[in-house]
Amino acid sequence: MSEALAKNGILVSVHINCAGYTRKDRAITDKVNSEHGATGNAGRYDKNILDPRDVDGPQKAARAARAIHDFFTVGFGKDGFRYLPIELLEAYNEKMDGARSRFTDEVEQLKERLPGLINARRQQLNGMFNEADYSHLDNLDSLYGFEWTPRPIGQSGDLIADIVDEEVKSQIAIAMDEANVQCADAGHDETVSRFLKAVAHINECLTGFSVTRVRKSGGKYKNEPSRRLFDSMITNLADLVEIGDALNIKKDPQLAAVINEIRDSELLKHDVDTFRDPEASDIVETVQSEAADLAAKLAGFTGKEI
Repeated sequence: MSEALAKNGILVSVHINCAGYTRKDRAITDKVNSEHGATGNAGRYDKNILDPRDVDGPQKAARAARAIHDFFTVGFGKDGFRYLPIELLEAYNEKMDGARSRFTDEVEQLKERLPGLINARRQQLNGMFNEADYSHLDNLDSLYGFEWTPRPIGQSGDLIADIVDEEVKSQIAIAMDEANVQCADAGHDETVSRFLKAVAHINECLTGFSVTRVRKSGGKYKNEPSRRLFDSMITNLADLVEIGDALNIKKDPQLAAVINEIRDSELLKHDVDTFRDPEASDIVETVQSEAADLAAKLAGFTGKEI
C-alpha cells in the first residue's frame, strides 16, 4: 500500500500566521483586583488594542484557505500533514494560490488602515490606551505568514541510512509501512465521515419537511416551509462527490460503489427550490428516503448507527 500511496499522492501542510491584537493590561488588572479586595491570581484583564471587527480580514481569508486545504485532502498522521491525491493537485494549487492572494491583499489593506485604526482606538480606550501596546505592529508583515509545504510519502524503500544490522533495518522498514497503512485507514475513515455527514444532513433536513400554501392579506398566496433549507445542503454534497473518487485513497471498492450510488441518486438531481414547492412532496419523500438509506450504508463502514 505504501508504494501506491506514494505514487498517487503527496503530503501537504499549511501554516498561516496572523497577528494578535489582545494584550494583558497589568495596571487595569491590579486596579480591578484592588477595588474588589482580591489578591493573587484572582483574574486578569485582557484588552483588545484594536477592535476585532476592524482586523479580521486576514483571519477570514486564513479560515477560507484552511477550508480549501481540508476539502481537497484527508488526514494522514498526527504531524499536521494531510494526503493530497495527485489528480487533485492542479485544482488544489489553483485554489490555494487564490486564497494566498486574498490573504496577502487583506494584510496590505490592513497595513494601509492601521494608523487610522490606532488613532481611533486611542479615543475609544481613553485612559486605557498605552502606546507601548502597539510597538510590535511596526513591522506588520512579520506577524503574518502563509505557506504550504509538500512532502513525499515515506516508504521502506526510501531508507538510505547505513544500517548494518539487517534485522534492525527490516524492523524499521516494517514499522514505516505499518504507519502508512494506519494513516491510510484514518484517511479512509475521514472520507467516509465526510460523505456520511453530508448525506445525513440532507436526511435530517428533509425528514418531516413540508410546505404549506398560505393565503395572505390581499388575496396573495405564499409558500411557507416547515423549516428553512439552504442551497449548501445539496451543493456541499455535489462538490464532495466531484472529488470523491480521488479521496478514496485506499481504492476501497465498497466505498467507490456507494459514491457512485450517491452520484446516480435523486439527491443531486434537484435543487432546494424544488423542495420548497408544495407540489413536490413526492420528490422530497424520495430524496429523504434515499438519503436515509445511503447514510445507513455509510454508517456501516464506521460500525455506528445513525
